[in-house]
Amino acid sequence: MRALDQAGVVGIVGFLQDDDFLAAADARARPVVLVSPTARSADRAGAAAYSLEGSDPGAAEAVARYAASRAYQRIAMVYPQTPNAEAEADAFELIAERLGMPVVGRFGYEAGATFFEPQISAALNALRSEELDRLALAPNDTLHMEELEPTALFMPIPPEDVEFLAPQIIHFGLDTLAVEILGTSGWTDPQILTSVEARLTTGVIATAPVVSERALEGQARFRDAYESRYQRSLVGATASVGYDAALLLLEALRAGRIEPDEVRESFESLEGISGATGVFSVVRGRVVRDTEVVRIEDQMAVPIERISLGSKNGRR
Repeated sequence: MRALDQAGVVGIVGFLQDDDFLAAADARARPVVLVSPTARSADRAGAAAYSLEGSDPGAAEAVARYAASRAYQRIAMVYPQTPNAEAEADAFELIAERLGMPVVGRFGYEAGATFFEPQISAALNALRSEELDRLALAPNDTLHMEELEPTALFMPIPPEDVEFLAPQIIHFGLDTLAVEILGTSGWTDPQILTSVEARLTTGVIATAPVVSERALEGQARFRDAYESRYQRSLVGATASVGYDAALLLLEALRAGRIEPDEVRESFESLEGISGATGVFSVVRGRVVRDTEVVRIEDQMAVPIERISLGSKNGRR
C-alpha cells in the first residue's frame, strides 16, 4: 500500500479476503478507493472502501415489507454473528417494527458453525411463547404450530451456510409448521441453488439480482468478450465479479478525476451500472445490486410478482 500510494494510485481493485482488505484499508496514507470483488468486511474498513459482497440492508428492508404485506404477526431471526448479517437483521427489524410486525427474538450463531439446533429451537420457542401469552394459555396446553397466526423466521445468512442450515430446517420440522422462511441473497446464490437439494430450499422467500433486460445485456456483453478473448466457455462467477469491481472503479474515473476525495465522491454517485453479475448502484456508501423479492421454486428464484398472492406462499 505504501508503494502504491507513492506511485500516485487513486484506486485499487483487489484484496479478496477480509483480513487482507481490512489491513489494506488501515494502511492507506490517503483515502485511496479500494474495491474488493469478494471481501465481506467493507462495513469495517472505513471510508472509501467498498465490496461487491457486502451487506445489503435495502434487500432486508424489501423482505420486511413483503412479510408485512403477508400479515405476519411476529418474526424471529437466526443469523451468523457477523457485521453483514447484523446490518441486514437491523434493517429488517427497523422496517418490521415500523410496520407493526414485532421481532420476538434474535438468535445469533458463531460464524463458521455447522450445527444450529440451539438457535432454531430458541426461535421456535420464542414464536410459540408469544402466541401462548396472547391466547392466555399455559405452556403445557395443546397448541399446534399450525394453529398459530402467520409467523416467520428471518435468516440473512451467507451462501456457504445455506447448505448446512437448510437440511436442519427440515430436520427440526419447520417445513411442516406454519412458519415461513425468509432470507436475503445468500439463499439465491446460483451455485447454492444448483447444489442444494430442491426440497430443502423450495418455498423460501429471499432476494435475488433483478433479471432485467439491462442485466441480461451486461451478462451477455461480458460473456461474449471473455469467450472471444480466451477461446473457452465462461464457467462460474469469479471472472464476472472481478470484471464488475474493475468496471465500477473505471466508471468513477470516467470524468478524469484524479484526487482520492474526488474519486470517492464520483464512486459514491454511481447508479444503474450494468455489469456482468447485475445492475449496480452505490447507496449510502455501499455497493448494491438491484434486487427483487423472490420465492425459490425447484432451484429457481421466481420473482414474487409472477406468483399469485391470492393464496399463502408458504413452504409445502
